[in-house]
Parts: sequence; C-alpha cells; structure tokens
Amino acid sequence: MKKKDTTILLVDDELDILEIIGYNLTAQGYTVVTAQNGVEAIKKAKNTICVLSITILFVNTFNPNVTI
Repeated sequence: MKKKDTTILLVDDELDILEIIGYNLTAQGYTVVTAQNGVEAIKKAKNTICVLSITILFVNTFNPNVTI
C-alpha cells in the first residue's frame, strides 16, 4: 500500500495536536481526515476500512483531576 493511497483518521480533542500531527502526516504523503471527538470520528469512518487503530489515553498525566 502506497502512502498516497492511505487515508489516516486522526482523532484528538486538542485542535493543536490535530494540526501538528496532521501537518506532519500530510507532509509524509498521507491523506489525513481529522475529528475532534469519538462521535465525529465514527461518522467519518463509517464507510472506511480500518487497517490500524492506535489508541493513546493519557489519564492523570496532564490533568491529575481526571479519573476513570
């Protein structure tokens, strides 16, 4: 699979993160679609085949007041 044929759905609630990572992935030749929450991501991914899903959850690292 070539990079130009690969679309990456990038999801984060931080707009700055979406912009920085999206810019770098686009510069590497990928097509990038962004979403700022899970609901938006599901709507955008509804008709797409997912070959790789990476979930990174930062809890209590940046905001010690957040608990699960």
